[in-house]
Amino acid sequence: MSSLARAFVAIRPPGRVLDELETAANDLHARFAGARWLPRDTWHLTLRFLGRVDDAEALAERLTALRGHPTVTLRLGGVGAFPTSSRARVLWVGCSEGSAGFTRLADLVERAVAPLGFGPPDHPARPHVSIARFGPPQDLRRALDDVELGTVGESWTAGSVGLYRSTTRAEGAVHTEVASFRLGR
Repeated sequence: MSSLARAFVAIRPPGRVLDELETAANDLHARFAGARWLPRDTWHLTLRFLGRVDDAEALAERLTALRGHPTVTLRLGGVGAFPTSSRARVLWVGCSEGSAGFTRLADLVERAVAPLGFGPPDHPARPHVSIARFGPPQDLRRALDDVELGTVGESWTAGSVGLYRSTTRAEGAVHTEVASFRLGR
């Protein structure tokens, strides 16, 4: 694990929540023509995208600071687009509960990785699961206005955070957890 070409730190929802998210995503397919739907095994809530990591062992050592941090209770809900709804490249499902706890955890990740030379993130951490991508940007304002996506599944407690390797392939990205950091006591 000495280097990682593309890495990120994230929370992976439990299977029962992914089941509910998959049902919700399937219901959205007809509303978002032209979307490339991301496979369920790539769904996660990114705390920090890192990009290239030259010393994965040092990174994993720094991320041990997450151990003992309080667990975070989350619940998915709501839908939106990045970077904007008028020029969307990503369709996402957000969090209807737990955003403050997620942000505190993302700040801890940020403090842990900063001494390794990772500059500030491009944008603040915002809890979401990317479910679809668009090639050329799409104007989704009308489609998003017509969607009423309330809560998705039940609340769950995130008891661990993972360090992931992302490998890009022609058929899409493959995410592999290379280290895990248990939260709570």
